[in-house]
Amino acid sequence: MKIFSLLFAILSTLALCGANPDPNSRKCEKISDCQNGGECRWNVCVCKNGTGGYKCENIEQCGKLGKKCEEANAVCSYNAEEEKAFCKCKDEQKIYDGITGTCRERCENDNECQHGAKCSANVCRCRRGTSGDKCENIDECKKLEAKCKEINATCIYNIDEEEAFCIFLDEWKTYHTVAAEDAGCHCKNGECIVDDNGRQVCQCPPEFGLYKATECKACNCGDGSNCTFSPGFFSDGKKCICKEGYGDRNGKCIGCNCGPKGICTTRTDGNPKCDCEKGYEEHEGKCIDCQCKNGECILNDNGRHVCQCPPEFGLYNSRECKACNCGEGSKCTFSPSIFSDGKKCICNKGYEDRNGKCIALGCSCGEGSITCSYDENGKQKCICKTGYVTKKDEIKGDVCQECNCGLHGVCFLDSDGRKNCKCDKGYKENLGICEECNCGMHGFCFFDSDGRKNCECDKGYKENSGICEECDCGNGTCSFGERGERRCMRYEGFRELNGICKKCECGLHGVCSFDVTGKKHCFCQNGFREFMGTCRECDCGNGSVSCSIDRNGMQNCTCRTGYASKPDVKKGKVCVECYCGWHGICFFDSKGEKKCKCDKGYKEIYGKCDKCNCGNGTCSFGLYEEQRCMCYEGFREFNGTCEECDCGFHGTCSFNENGKKYCMCIEGFADFEGNCTECSCGTNGTCQFDVYGRKECRCAQGFKESAGECKECSCGPNSVCYFNKDGEKRCTCKEGFAKFKGVCKECNCGWNSTCSFGYYGDKQCDCADGFIAYEGKCRECNCGPHSKCQLVQFKGKECICDEGFAELDGICEKCSCGPNSTCLFDWKGRKQCRCEDGFIEEKGKCKDACDSYPCVHGTCVKVLGKGVACECEDNYKGIFCHILDQGNLETRKERIVLLAVFGGLLCTILIVLCLLACILCRRNIWQEHHPEASETESFENVGEIKEYNEGVQEMNWTRNPKVPY
Repeated sequence: MKIFSLLFAILSTLALCGANPDPNSRKCEKISDCQNGGECRWNVCVCKNGTGGYKCENIEQCGKLGKKCEEANAVCSYNAEEEKAFCKCKDEQKIYDGITGTCRERCENDNECQHGAKCSANVCRCRRGTSGDKCENIDECKKLEAKCKEINATCIYNIDEEEAFCIFLDEWKTYHTVAAEDAGCHCKNGECIVDDNGRQVCQCPPEFGLYKATECKACNCGDGSNCTFSPGFFSDGKKCICKEGYGDRNGKCIGCNCGPKGICTTRTDGNPKCDCEKGYEEHEGKCIDCQCKNGECILNDNGRHVCQCPPEFGLYNSRECKACNCGEGSKCTFSPSIFSDGKKCICNKGYEDRNGKCIALGCSCGEGSITCSYDENGKQKCICKTGYVTKKDEIKGDVCQECNCGLHGVCFLDSDGRKNCKCDKGYKENLGICEECNCGMHGFCFFDSDGRKNCECDKGYKENSGICEECDCGNGTCSFGERGERRCMRYEGFRELNGICKKCECGLHGVCSFDVTGKKHCFCQNGFREFMGTCRECDCGNGSVSCSIDRNGMQNCTCRTGYASKPDVKKGKVCVECYCGWHGICFFDSKGEKKCKCDKGYKEIYGKCDKCNCGNGTCSFGLYEEQRCMCYEGFREFNGTCEECDCGFHGTCSFNENGKKYCMCIEGFADFEGNCTECSCGTNGTCQFDVYGRKECRCAQGFKESAGECKECSCGPNSVCYFNKDGEKRCTCKEGFAKFKGVCKECNCGWNSTCSFGYYGDKQCDCADGFIAYEGKCRECNCGPHSKCQLVQFKGKECICDEGFAELDGICEKCSCGPNSTCLFDWKGRKQCRCEDGFIEEKGKCKDACDSYPCVHGTCVKVLGKGVACECEDNYKGIFCHILDQGNLETRKERIVLLAVFGGLLCTILIVLCLLACILCRRNIWQEHHPEASETESFENVGEIKEYNEGVQEMNWTRNPKVPY
């Protein structure tokens, strides 16, 4: 089988290459070059069943399965272990379900599935009436939705009965007892009980089921089984509820043991069935591995396991594929009976069944053919002799054509009918014949256009006498000499070691080489030393004998006499001049400070080892060679020398760490200018002198100084006690407190204030200038000296300025426009005068407008809201009453005449009206006495009254344009 697979892979590869195949595109060097589980053999990918292509990238089974995968939002993939294609969901959180043909959410156990479903093959297998990835949907509830809503109930799913039903929202009702709700509880063959919700329900004994809510009816389903009833018009609707391992079959619980790979369920016809996991099928009531002899077990469109037979095989029974033996390219079916297997050949076009064989009709492949047959499309299919291959013919199909590549190759024709050779390993096509062409395991051999052999060697290999041999110098150029010896041309910074150019650098100041053990060595210039494979500068100075570098990269120095190695931050150590005399060894400590290690009987003094000397005292060395000084009277030791130190007869003299003298005086004395001088403040204080020699007393708590002595002084809490110059005790309160009835109470008005209490204990704040009391605190409020400042809630500071002042930037500044005016500042700080009516601004003052408004023949009067105007005398007019009105006299005369005429005319009209009224009255009286008389007269317009109005010239008022409104 493997040989056929290899041959198929080789032929497929050659068929796809074309006339001029690229050798690199079809080669494989390692197994990872082949896809879908293919293996790399002889630089060719050998593909698994169901895959093809140079790199086994084509999945043949995806042709049929691809559409199903696409419909399920999945992609067709290949399982190399099982050697078959499968659908892989695009959503990695989901898994393809072959039964439903959809991508569904994964499950790990039964707890993830709802409504009693089981998790099988990582998919929830839903019970009847439910659906969804997790079986969360109750399908029957869609049908019952209207019914449940009508009776004020909700739909739920009964796992045991695998059906949906309505349950009342009212906990005192139940759907099963709704008909007998008002009739009490009746329970034939059972008993009435009160459930957990306080309802009376009918409880049936074992092997009985509730029938019409008021009767318990025998189930007769078998031992240990229960049942439910859903009575209808034609039957009682009995349904058996079988225990685990049993299924309902025609009203009886029949044993159903599916094994560990299945769940026992019930078919729609009531018979038990096994719901098997993926890869298993039901056989004789058990879930067993899907078996298909000589074929492959697959899932059909309905999600069931079926046996798929290979070509030239037919399905003998549901679990075996049997050879047809009907001829090439044919199919068959079997209908086994007692007397025969019932084989029937299904022949392709161009063939006919003759005694169980498909015989070709009129089939000819030429002289080089062995057999001739027809495919399913009626085209010739040829098996040719050695030295011949099949060639495609558009009309016939296949014909045999001569094609020879020699003894070491397979000849074939490409899609254009041109000859090609697939040569054996170690052979290549050369001018139509497979000739030996071998460059070894690490090279690709080929012939050029002139027929000459060439080797294309792998990286790290070179051609040597026609074979690719290893030739890798690492970081260098490798070649072979005339005698076949290997040569290495190293790159800069590399040295050859055992035939390999390895990196060997020591920097600019050294030469690198390898010893016989392969260890690197650096030969550094003077003033340089090797460190971590590099020549680094190593200079300890003129006083050094030798220099080396430690493992931390720091210098170590060996110095000449009179020099010592001193720590250096950058270099490590350097040789620096260091001398302690003939009786000591000079060195530097870790901080770089010079130290002397002196001989016995000597001590370091001023950088040299000298004999022990204390100055004004006796010098000696202790047990650990430390210097000891016995100083003379009036002297004390400091830094190994006896220095002068005398505080008098009443104290002891010492030096502090800085070398400053200080005196420790006896009681009743204190230090003053280096002498213990008499100084006492009593038993309740400490006496000392200030820099001027004045006595100071530091008294204990509850005491104060008075006449140079600490005396008791206490005034109670929150107070300060002191003595005045006469020695009298005085009490005052601390800051933030004030005295009230002899006790210091909290009293705080804030900064810039004095707080006190009134007679009745009310808090009073005396604020400094620029502050006012507001809400118990002195708050800043300054409008200047000519004002009154106040704080207004939600508004803040408000200034009330004195007369002659106006507010400018929060301060009352001088601002006067004289009487009859208001002075203020605008937003730019400019003075503005607002004059009263009848006054105008002139040079920053409000003056009477009539003073500058002449009325020649009239009087200046103030007009409200209009300034001033001239009220003219008779016969004058104009703004200033300076124009004589000539026509006014004539007008007055004319007016008198007109008034006289108008008065006479008015009297005449009144007389006529009175006459008309009398006539009308008489006529009405006559008509009342003579109603039959018809009116023959009518009054029409008896006159016209004209009214003349003569305008009276009003006094001419004019406005002074200088006076504002």
